[in-house]
Order: sequence, then structure tokens, then C-alpha cells
Amino acid sequence: MFRRYPYWGWLGLTLVLWCINGYQFHLHRQAMLPERMAHAVNKDMQRREDAFGEFIRDNQLVRNMFTDLLTEKGSKEVNALPFYVFAYDSDTLAAWNTNTLIPAANDSLSGKTIILRNQKGVFVARYIAPFPNEPRKQLVVLFPVLITYPLENSYLKSHFAASEYIPLKTKITPPDSATAGDYPIIVHGNEPLFFLRFNPGDIQKWVPHPGFILMILLALIATMSWLQLMIIYMTRNRSSMAGFIITLVVIFLFRVLLYTYGLPFNLDTLTFFSPTLYASSKYLSSFGDLCINALCFLWLVVFLTRHTPYKSYCDKIKGKQLRTVVTVVLIFALISYVFLFVNVIRSLVLDSNISFDVGHFYAINLYTIFGMLAIGGITGVSCLVIYLFNVQLKCLIKSRWAKFFFILATGIVFILIVGVRDELNWALLAWLMLFITLLDVPRITLVSDLFEPQMIFWALFICLFCTVILQYFNEIKESKARTAFVELRLSPHRDNIMEYSFDKTVDSIEHDRLLKGFFYKPSAAARKLINQRFDARYLIGPISKYNTRVYLFDLKKNGLFNKDTVDYNFLVNDKADATP
Repeated sequence: MFRRYPYWGWLGLTLVLWCINGYQFHLHRQAMLPERMAHAVNKDMQRREDAFGEFIRDNQLVRNMFTDLLTEKGSKEVNALPFYVFAYDSDTLAAWNTNTLIPAANDSLSGKTIILRNQKGVFVARYIAPFPNEPRKQLVVLFPVLITYPLENSYLKSHFAASEYIPLKTKITPPDSATAGDYPIIVHGNEPLFFLRFNPGDIQKWVPHPGFILMILLALIATMSWLQLMIIYMTRNRSSMAGFIITLVVIFLFRVLLYTYGLPFNLDTLTFFSPTLYASSKYLSSFGDLCINALCFLWLVVFLTRHTPYKSYCDKIKGKQLRTVVTVVLIFALISYVFLFVNVIRSLVLDSNISFDVGHFYAINLYTIFGMLAIGGITGVSCLVIYLFNVQLKCLIKSRWAKFFFILATGIVFILIVGVRDELNWALLAWLMLFITLLDVPRITLVSDLFEPQMIFWALFICLFCTVILQYFNEIKESKARTAFVELRLSPHRDNIMEYSFDKTVDSIEHDRLLKGFFYKPSAAARKLINQRFDARYLIGPISKYNTRVYLFDLKKNGLFNKDTVDYNFLVNDKADATP
């Protein structure tokens, strides 16, 4: 089918995959509805109730729990029960199948079912006397409804026993407290065990699992393959420009739809598309958007190099003035593009929460690998774009040295205009000149066959550039992180509360009569009183956490019974040097 009718084959496969994905998403979205979640709890309770019925009918197994005669097989059966069971003989615990919680026996509740709440969660508790002639023997059975953990991590998370999608804030109410809109949980008969009350604001979106994401990727690959076959067919039957325009329109419409309506199938709930991982602008609002834009751009560039006569575009340009204008525009576009794609890599490293510190194994995670693949892909397609620019410039400028001179001069002017004259910009210009020089070497020219010997050289060249640029930006990120840590944890910060309090204290000090009397008649005894007054009235509250010293001077700047010999000028200079 794919050989004889490839277009219909890929189209059929695309429709089948998208229908499967749509149906799976519909099922998961329906499962998140309140009535479906209540049905899941009801079904889970029925399953546990049926298991309890089989257990209680096994009279010998139940009796062995009280007589401590459980065999290895019986012990495994009891431990595998989907509920918690505790056997009490005269208030003495004889057997149990869990030690995470121990409910107490209660003779007054024999034969009753209640809602039991504790630090471990919410349970439906049943108190049963399995042997009518032996009332001292009692079974306490707990059916878990909500399981909670005091300390949670990636392995232990509080959840409903029936489904992890049920919000934890869902209220479990007894039958006498139910209101309109609550969902009853009925196991057998017509009497509900309890009711569930859902808050629509607590219901979360369904998060796609890895299997569903894989199906989405397969559907996208099939769709792109079908579109590519159709575009190539139109290119062969009409013109290469028509195929290029159609490819451009398809990519443009695809991105406009995503920017306008967002991602389908709740893909925006993934960390891959979350702004918390990476976001730099409206059009690069997530790491996923960056990868999608890079893949779309790669698709466009590959189509341009494989299915269009890109080497003969500039041959059609006639007229010396027009060729000069086109040459200047292309060179400026080339320089701008080089700095643009490096700035994208810089933003990915510095503005994201992706760790690129590959020198420490513990810092590497899945997004580190994705980030490095993205940087390698962006660099690879950018080198291909530079190659296309070089091909056009070779057609416009016949002299190789003249081309080098114009590119170098334009790059210097560009850096001077931009105004950012750091070592990175000059290094990028030097790398560009080296790259263009190597492109003009006949023995290592770029070819479409990736397995040619010279392509190994270009792969190493691109990998080396990615390594150097990644290491450079990673060191900058590490330096900024250390600076931020020092400023946050080690550097002193303004104490606004103390400053506000001290501003009020200053007014009281200026009008202190005892202090004014000391300045008129200074003495050692009066200074002791002044020190005691400062400690009792002024150096309290927020100021008390600082080590303070009070210095008093007369009009001639002589110290008045101060505790040390620090002079007035030293204090003035120290204040002038301090941070205001």
C-alpha cells in the first residue's frame, strides 16, 4: 500500500493515529468528571467489599487468625487482602495485616459501619463479631478511601485509593451531613456509606503519560511525512517556489494556531511546555516552543537545500547597483543571524532552570539531555543557513578576498553599532570568518550525503563550537548564581524595620532634657546615667539586636567620657565610606 499509493497510505495512517489519540484523550478527560470519579470510588469500594465477603466466608481462615494458627499460605492470603483487618480477642490484638495504623476495638460499635479519620487518612471502618457464640472475638476492618502521608516525596504522595486523579480537597461527608450536589457511595443495598463533595476549582487537568506522548509523536511524524510527500509532488509538477511557499504557509499556520489556541491534549501541563522551565519572550514562552520553532525552521531549511535550485538564485540578478545592494543586505543579514542564534543559545542556558553543568553527574537530568540536543540542533541548522548565505555571496562577489573583507568590515561595524564590545562578539566574528574560510575549501565542502568523510569533520567542528559556547555561558550562569547566593545569604541587607524605628528614636533623643543637661555640665557620673538611659529607652526593640556604642562630643569635637579614644573625624569618615 505504501509503495503503490504512498500518499493515501500516509494519510490513512495519520488519520488512524490522530483518531486513536483523540479517543484516548476523550476517555481520560471523561474520567476527570466528578460523576466519573465518584463512580471510580464506588467501584473500588465494591471490589473491596466483594473481597471482604469472600474472606469472611472462609470460616477456617478467620478462626486461625484468632488462634495464631495461620499457615504461610494463609498469612499471604491475609496480607494480600485489599483492606486492613485486625483480629481482637478480649481487647488483645491477635493478628493483623498492616502495622501502619492500629485501630482500637470497640464493643459498642459491633455490627456497625462508621467513617474513621486519623493521621493516616480516611477509612470506612466495620466492627464485626464473626462468631455469634464468642462475642469477645471481634474483627475491625478498614476500607481505605483516602491515604495520607505526613511527609511526602516523589514516591509517597497522598491520594484517593480509587484514583490518583481525585483532588485531595474532595470532602468525604457522612450520610447525615450530605447536601444537594454530593455524590453518594453505595456498595450494596440502598443506604450510602458516605458522600463525596467535589469543588470544581480543585479538579486538575489530566497530565498526559509517556505512552500517550509517544502516540502524539508518531502521529506528528506521520502527518509531516504525508505533508512532505504532497509538497514534493507539487514541487515536481509545478515549481520549487510553489513547494517552498506551501511549506512556509503550513509552518506559519501551524505556529499561529498553537500561539492562538494553545497546545492540544493538555500538553501544556507538562514541564516540557512550562514557563517555569524556560521562558524568554512571548514567542519562546517554553522550552517546548523553542524546540518546535527549531524543528519548523529545520524543516524549511532542509526543503530549501534539497528541493530548490538555491545555488542559482543570485545568477538572475542583473545590474551592478542591484547586485551591490543585495550583497550589502545579505552580509548584514548573515552577521545579524549569527548573533541572533547565539543569543538564543545564551537565553536557553542563562534564562532556564535546565542544568548544563555536565561536570557534575548529580546535576544531569532528562532536560539536560534535551537542552544539549536543542543547542546542537540549533547550531547545526544555523551552520546550514550560513552555508546558504555563503553560496549566494560567492555568486555576487567573485573575489574570495573581497568577500572576506566585506564580511569582516561589516561585522566590525555591526559590533560597534550594537555597542556590546565584549570578547564574545569578537570571538563570534572570528569564528564566522573561520567557518566561511573552511566552506570555500574544495576538499571539505558540505555535501548532502551525511556519511561522506568530510561530514565527519563538520560534525566535529559543530560539536566543538557547541561545547565551547555552552561552557562559556554555563560559567557565566554559575558566576551569577554564586553572586546571587552571596547577596542573598551573606551580604548585609537593609534593615527597614530598624531604620523606621530609629528615625522615631532620633526625635526623642534630640529633645531629651537629661542629655541636654549633660552637655551643659558633663561629668563621669552623669555619663553613666546617660548610658543607662540609652539602654533603657532608646537602644531597645529592633535596635537591640545590634552591638551599639554611643559617642558624645562637645563643640570642639572632644570626646565626653567615651569608652574608647575614637575621635570625631574618624567616625565622620567611617560614616562617609559606609553604604547609605
